Amino acid sequence: MILLLVRGRPITYSDTGIFLTVAQEILNGGRLYVDVIDNKDPLFYYSQAVALATGGWRGPFLADALWLTIAGASSFVLVRLLTRRMSLAFFALLLYPLLLTGIHFFAGMSETPGLALVPLFAFLMFAPRPVLAGLTAAAILLLKLNLAPVVALIVVAALVSGRGPWRTLLWRSAAGFAGLYVAALLLLGIRGEFGGYLSSLQANRDYASDVLPVVYGRSGISGHLAVIREQTPTILMILALGGIVLAGLLIGLAPAVRRHTASLSLLAGAAWIGCLGVLSLTAVWGHHLELLALPITLTWVLVAWCVALVLDERAQEGESSRTVSAVAVGLIGACVILNGIFLAPPSSDNFHAWADAPYHPVADALLAARPAADSDVTYAHLGQNDEFSMGAFLPSSFHLVCPHIQQYPWSRQPELDETLNCLATKVPDLLAVTPLFDPSRQWYSPDPEASRPWRAFYERARLWIDGHCTPRVTDSRVTVFACGASKGSAARGPNGAG
Repeated sequence: MILLLVRGRPITYSDTGIFLTVAQEILNGGRLYVDVIDNKDPLFYYSQAVALATGGWRGPFLADALWLTIAGASSFVLVRLLTRRMSLAFFALLLYPLLLTGIHFFAGMSETPGLALVPLFAFLMFAPRPVLAGLTAAAILLLKLNLAPVVALIVVAALVSGRGPWRTLLWRSAAGFAGLYVAALLLLGIRGEFGGYLSSLQANRDYASDVLPVVYGRSGISGHLAVIREQTPTILMILALGGIVLAGLLIGLAPAVRRHTASLSLLAGAAWIGCLGVLSLTAVWGHHLELLALPITLTWVLVAWCVALVLDERAQEGESSRTVSAVAVGLIGACVILNGIFLAPPSSDNFHAWADAPYHPVADALLAARPAADSDVTYAHLGQNDEFSMGAFLPSSFHLVCPHIQQYPWSRQPELDETLNCLATKVPDLLAVTPLFDPSRQWYSPDPEASRPWRAFYERARLWIDGHCTPRVTDSRVTVFACGASKGSAARGPNGAG
């Protein structure tokens, strides 16, 4: 909780704003991927909805305290299992949550929940408790499907390490996985969300390759690797590469170390290959690099264990050996943890932000533009992730009618066409248009060729607005238009005044 309060911040704009709007639509009875569309995985959104219902708008952000607790506790039991050393287990308990909340951490984002469960899954595979491991793997993929390669490689590492008859481990873990995953798909089908979920999977598959050329003018694996290089701070790069080199030297030069650390070495290698594999295909934004916390943690635990084993081997007395080893682990741990803190220093601004009132200008403008108090209103949004959690701060009398609540320069033509068709056929009472709808208001320069469909969409949407809507509320953050039968009212200022 302390890490979350000083290194996280609850914000109602950007992606986390979209998450709050989607979660509220679920609570209002809307169908995920059908009545409101975003490309995140189903368990993530349903957990967001539960957190929003129980904790208000701060709930989904505060839920990260639970995920970070799970991350630390599962790292502890995993390292305790593999090393039998309490000092190393406490090192992992501190380091993993610290790195998860590092420079790439944003409270309420979708990476943290899945990453929190990965050490628990590894523990259950190496314990071995394969059925529970399979259930945990299904939960991870329902939270963050991108972690599938990491999960698969951890299974391989557990099988290679000889943690039990491989056939038994494999089929029992597969049975646990299939049981939960199939049950989740059935629930999506019952709710009428399964078809939309399949479309979401396709959108996720294409997302990174669509964004790269528009935002960065790059493509392919080399483009993703360039993002990793540019958005990884030097100190984090040193932590990663330094840990790999030290672990390699210690294991290579000390045969006794190699024998004892085989399982942890396999696990760390699987984490590196899996995480770098995922990032080389998907890395676009800085928060994607939160994945690096997992292999860096395992690598430095491995380094500390190697040092402890070398000291044990050279010591004359077993008891003094343990003392020296514990001191060495403590020193290594302190250095790495201090570097982790330096990556994202605790901020009093973050702490005070938890007490601030939420900022929701789009919802305020929609409420001001409502034709009559407490009347049922249909609404839609044109813009990007600049809608400031509008759905989370609107009463249930507001009904979202166009499910694509964000349109980007990399959005594909069918999605943009669906949005225009929805406006034309359902004609919302109110249309919120936020600044990033305008191509001239972007924080970067979209590639002209790659963003051509979006620019054409903007022109067509402007024509439709000009012909069917009139402005009712204007503000620096939003313009709310009345459309269709509601368009006759006079325009209002930011506070709804005529």
